[in-house]
Amino acid sequence: MTDGSNNTDKLIEFLTELRAHFAGEKVIVIWDGLMAHRSKAMTAWLAPNATCSASNASLPMRLSLGPIEQVGGYMKSTELANLCPDTLDEVRVATESG
Repeated sequence: MTDGSNNTDKLIEFLTELRAHFAGEKVIVIWDGLMAHRSKAMTAWLAPNATCSASNASLPMRLSLGPIEQVGGYMKSTELANLCPDTLDEVRVATESG
């Protein structure tokens, strides 16, 4: 998506462009626990722009990381990093190659 770290301003800019690109179509965005996803500015931007949003507080808490979470974390930072697939099959191929 961008060089360097993502912050609230960069993410809002990306979401604005994403919304314009898909003009009126529904888009599902899945986020992790990055603070920029939960910032006051992001919450304020989402309020009029999102049909539905959920905070991490509504997700089950994990008390410890098992081996599968470590694999998932590695995959997100390598093979799946910045992957923008058109199909789920492209995600499967990238995941299996990793």
